[in-house]
Amino acid sequence: MAYYEDERYILASQQLPHSGLGIASFIISVIACVVLTISVIAAGIADTSTPGGIDESSWLAGLLGLLMLTMMGALLLSLALGIAGWVQHNRKPLFAILGTSLSGAGLLGSLALMVIAFVVEA
Repeated sequence: MAYYEDERYILASQQLPHSGLGIASFIISVIACVVLTISVIAAGIADTSTPGGIDESSWLAGLLGLLMLTMMGALLLSLALGIAGWVQHNRKPLFAILGTSLSGAGLLGSLALMVIAFVVEA
């Protein structure tokens, strides 16, 4: 019993490091959300500034679509890293929780925009 109490005291007195996977998840999710937001705004500006809307076969539409899909892939990677960092033992889960939450919100928001675009177009 004394050994367990000593071990608990030692573990409680140590400063646990942050999860490296959680930090990576948070950084990737912040960058991906910012770039995704900028690309959605740029697509909206390009669509409204062009008479009749943006041509779907133009290089700008292709570039913006590729950028959005790439950032959604980065958000999926960030979600996986955040979950992996969240379940690590002996690590602080703060950045893993933040990265998972931000990437999940970014994915849900971009999927909601896609659904709205399909409904409005139909």
